Amino acid sequence: MHNLKTRPFLILIISTLILYSCGNSNESTNQSNSSGSSSESYYSINEGYIVGEEISIWRYIGGKNNTANIEPLVTIKAPSSRKVEVITLVSRDTKSISSKEVIDELYGTGWITVKFSNESESQVGYVDYKNVYSDPKGKILFAVLDAADQSITINPPNYSTSKYLSPSTYYGPYSTSYDSRNESRKKYCDLLDAALVLASANSAKRGEFETQEEFRNRVKATKLLANMTKWNEKIYTSFRKISGNDFAYNVDSQIMTAEIFGPYHGVNTLHTGASYSSDKSMANMVGLSFDLGREGTFGGCPAEYNEGIEFVVNKTSFGKFKISICPDSYSSYACSGVKIKMDREAARVTKESGVYKLIYGLRPSKVSSARQWSERRKKTWGDGGYYNVDKGAFKFEAEVLYIFLVNESGKLMQSYTTSEYINNYLENDLYIQTNAYENRKLIPEIEKLTDKEKITKLLWNRMKQDK
Repeated sequence: MHNLKTRPFLILIISTLILYSCGNSNESTNQSNSSGSSSESYYSINEGYIVGEEISIWRYIGGKNNTANIEPLVTIKAPSSRKVEVITLVSRDTKSISSKEVIDELYGTGWITVKFSNESESQVGYVDYKNVYSDPKGKILFAVLDAADQSITINPPNYSTSKYLSPSTYYGPYSTSYDSRNESRKKYCDLLDAALVLASANSAKRGEFETQEEFRNRVKATKLLANMTKWNEKIYTSFRKISGNDFAYNVDSQIMTAEIFGPYHGVNTLHTGASYSSDKSMANMVGLSFDLGREGTFGGCPAEYNEGIEFVVNKTSFGKFKISICPDSYSSYACSGVKIKMDREAARVTKESGVYKLIYGLRPSKVSSARQWSERRKKTWGDGGYYNVDKGAFKFEAEVLYIFLVNESGKLMQSYTTSEYINNYLENDLYIQTNAYENRKLIPEIEKLTDKEKITKLLWNRMKQDK
């Protein structure tokens, strides 16, 4: 049996669904009495797929381990993919039940409730969550009950990941508002855990009774363990908004300049810095520093990052995104303005109400530093005692694999992509994002676009809520 304490996101999601369903009775629920009750109401979470061979759907939770199950409702014998509707119980005999009862009944043992068609009859039953996927090929698990995000089984694991692209949103539209709290399913945990282990291995000391060979083997084994998650094969994605005074228009040439980096314009929430010597020459510029998180909450990882998750990129030219030192800058800031041909009226609308997004993806190659510690703080509530806050600071050497400048409708305006991304990552990203719940309505719209335009639109759609 799984411990519920490791699954706070399930509690939040199911609670939200229960509250939503009870408050929206006009959105009719599906009736079924296949599980033995005279009247049970269900709320649809999302569609899913049962993928595999010899997989059974049962009348009650627990499968063969539940003595109430005499035989399965249906067994998928041949390797196949069966589409099902993933649902949650709302009420029994017109009496609403609590979210705790739903969690205990539907998720307490790792079973998912599905509605399916069996010989032209609609039935409701339970199936092990490990057999339910978000996609028909069985590469993306619908639900994950462990702390680490093992939901995507694409091999090799070359794809983009971030808190904005988490597969946890496959649960459906009413889980979205809680995804930012569901950090235990983000690949950041793999990234940061690996960084801590590798930093520890690099600073390891030989034991008093340890031979040199034993010491080398111990360090080697530690590094092998840290790299098992393939943290340095994934692309970590984020974005920043560009609007208002970030735009400057030349009416004579009809050129709009979008200032994507600048002394007061941050990547996501902080600036992109560039280190340089006193003569401020580009020859002495060390590189860009992308900060992917500060004072953010990451359940299962260090709780706060008051010194950030920093990706240092030792390159300053990315196609049309050319980086220069900001004029008259007294600290290490980088500037970059992208020029876009635009008529006067479009430029006016863009400057007054348009919001562009600069989406960027970085792949770490080396851990520069990794620290984790605990700070004691005084309570501002209750008895006024003390509590501990876990913190961490991480820095990686990294490479920029793509930059997409996207307008307010998701159209790609300018881009930079490496051949590495096009050849080894793009196909996986397209597969994952076309199977994301939030993107399904976009599929007909993007059919005629190029692959680069498609992935831009899909990423933009996942990030447009600015979660």
